[in-house]
Parts: sequence; structure tokens; C-alpha cells
Amino acid sequence: MHKGPEQHYTVRFDPDSGVLRATHSAFMSAEIYAQYRDEFARGIADARLTTPILRILIDGREMEEMPPPERIAELSKSFIPEDRIALIVRSSVLKMEARRVAHSPALQTFLSENAAWTWLLAYDTPNVSAA
Repeated sequence: MHKGPEQHYTVRFDPDSGVLRATHSAFMSAEIYAQYRDEFARGIADARLTTPILRILIDGREMEEMPPPERIAELSKSFIPEDRIALIVRSSVLKMEARRVAHSPALQTFLSENAAWTWLLAYDTPNVSAA
């Protein structure tokens, strides 16, 4: 597990489920975001060594607003079309905003963690190699 400065974020890959989980706990300054971006990219690269298709759960329930579109676009460069990304947010307003700025069919936004997990794992399970 990677923990960012002052616990602003965590990035953790579970090789058994093939799920990379990222948690945002606060607004990120440009400096903290740069560290998160690098940790997230490393997490994805490391996870792809185990499974080429990822299931990514981003828990953004502590976010009061969506990150700027440029940050979303930058992070999205790490995804491939076969990946499945579930974003959990705290309000319907953020859910609508996420739909507006994130233009990936692989990304779905949820208010409920249970709903996010259900969707994330509902279809094909990635080919997770035995470690």
C-alpha cells in the first residue's frame, strides 16, 4: 500500500481480486497531486504485471468537488479500454459532474460502495495470474 503525505490518499492493489483501490481523503494541492499521480501510475504499472486488465476502485467520498478536468484527463491516460473503473462520490451533484468531465465508457460513478463493488466485479474477471 502506498500512503501519500499527510494521508491525503492511498493506492493499494489486491492481487487476489485484481482490484487497484485509490482513496482520496482531501483536496490535493498541486504538489500532493503530482505525488499522487506518480503513485497511481506506479500502482497501475505494478498491477499490470499481475493482470493486464484492471478493475480500479476510486473512493472519492471525501472530495467536495471533482478534480480539474486536466487532472482527470492526465490520470485517464493510464487506462486501457478493457479496464473497469468505479468512482464513488458523496453526492448526486458530484456524480453528475463526474459524468460531465470523465468521457470514458470504462468509468462509472456511484454513491454507494456496495453498488460500485457489484458493478466492478459483475462481469468478466480479469485474468489474475497466481503469484
